[in-house]
Amino acid sequence: MKVVEEIQRVWYYFKMHDLVHDLALSVARPECTMITFHGQNVSERVRHVSLLDTHWPEEEDILRFVGKLRDVRTIWFPMVKAGPTNESFVTNVLRFNHMGVLDLTNSSFEVLPNSICSLKHLRYLNLSNNDKIKKLPNSISKLHLLQILLLDGCISLEELPRDIGKMMSLQHLEVTTKETSVLGNEKKEGKGYFNSLRLLCIRQCNYMESLMKGLQSLTVLRTLVIADCYGRASLSVELTALETLLICNCANLDLSYGFGGLERLQVFGIWELPYLVTLPHWLLQGPSSNTLRHLLIHDRGYFQALTDEEGLLNLTSLETVVIEECPQFSAVPEGMRHLTALRRLDIRYCPKFSALPEGMRHLSSLRQLKIEECNKMLTQRCQPRIGEDWNKIAHVLDICLDGIRFSRTNNRNENPFHL
Repeated sequence: MKVVEEIQRVWYYFKMHDLVHDLALSVARPECTMITFHGQNVSERVRHVSLLDTHWPEEEDILRFVGKLRDVRTIWFPMVKAGPTNESFVTNVLRFNHMGVLDLTNSSFEVLPNSICSLKHLRYLNLSNNDKIKKLPNSISKLHLLQILLLDGCISLEELPRDIGKMMSLQHLEVTTKETSVLGNEKKEGKGYFNSLRLLCIRQCNYMESLMKGLQSLTVLRTLVIADCYGRASLSVELTALETLLICNCANLDLSYGFGGLERLQVFGIWELPYLVTLPHWLLQGPSSNTLRHLLIHDRGYFQALTDEEGLLNLTSLETVVIEECPQFSAVPEGMRHLTALRRLDIRYCPKFSALPEGMRHLSSLRQLKIEECNKMLTQRCQPRIGEDWNKIAHVLDICLDGIRFSRTNNRNENPFHL
């Protein structure tokens, strides 16, 4: 998701200066600690625990460690593939009924206790990448303050709890399930169904056949990510509040019918859809054509062109176009001239792309152009002052050709371009 990070943040990552990190550690002590199960000294004032073990200990060591803790609010497993392997640990930590964050990622226990509902203050629950758990207790739906629930990578999960849609505070859900219609069981739907959900990530749902039923009621959904789903599924749904739609590595997903009512869509990104040749019609002709700001395409299949000559007429709000690793992509249509709001154009690793359209010279808002590892002829055609296509892009402030950057100055008395 590197491109997404550059354009529109979906998942946030932060880099902290060492001094700020040290200051934060100093202020957080003794309430926050990083420790192993064999740690000898655990202050009774500790409220937030990160467990650094890379191998799961014996049960008696677990019980001994948990017995040292008092009124914990956070339990976190930051180490890769080092989550709980049995239910005893989970059962024991559920006594901390003021807990707000419980991270059980990479676990391998088979049953989540019914008593999970006792964590009335829980706001974050991570059960991702547990490949053994098959069912979740319906009591999880009583966690009325839960805002984030991560179930992605739970490849054995047969279905979601019946009343999961009644979790009134749930804003962020990532899910892997064997159900044929994700979120689409009639028993789960009803009044107040997922009425706070803002972000939904559907991943590795290989039995999925349809998205229509389950998503129709998500009236406040802002971000939808569909990834690594290999089943033959169709899309036909209206999501009037959706702003970001990302589809990745779904070879058999049918985009021909697509989405309706996309009145607020701003970001559309596709990765590895091998049978997609051009952009879907509903994206270019529907309500989304007037709101779309960022378009991201990464496809090593048969993607050849954005659309026909007139297909870009309505994309008057489009600011960013990124096209990368599309071996069959060969040209940008002359209709490019209609993209009057375009500020950034990146075309990378498209070996058949060899010339720019005449309409490029009309893109007065274009500020950044990057062409990398495309047809060598294109790089030659875009060389400052001597290339055949140079006059089409001479107005662009920042140009990068195969790693060499040319920046345009605003002082007319100076050389207008410099390396």
